[in-house]
Amino acid sequence: MRLFWEQGYEKTSINDLVEYMDIHLRSLYDTFAGKDQLFQKVLKRYKKFLYGHIQFIITPTKSSKAALRSLFDFIIERNDEANNYLGCLFVNTAVELAPRSSDSNSMVKRTSTSWKSLSQN
Repeated sequence: MRLFWEQGYEKTSINDLVEYMDIHLRSLYDTFAGKDQLFQKVLKRYKKFLYGHIQFIITPTKSSKAALRSLFDFIIERNDEANNYLGCLFVNTAVELAPRSSDSNSMVKRTSTSWKSLSQN
């Protein structure tokens, strides 16, 4: 996940992935059909990770205003902690790939819809 997040989908090559994960090329292709399938798995994992964090942050709040305040505090805190904050992987993906990749575009839209429903609870 980190390599795609740091470099983006387009700039991350199969060789970069193999080297970063310290695996053989054959192992990557035995597990995933290719870079795109791996990236879709990364997006699903990131969604689960982020959704869990958001739920943890906003569930104890008493109002939508308090939920938003808690969420913004979390984002600001996270940004302050890391000098190299990379932004949101979904936003980065939407900017980089959504116009060209129907799979990525669908994932971004589904995630946006689930966040909206989470914020309405």
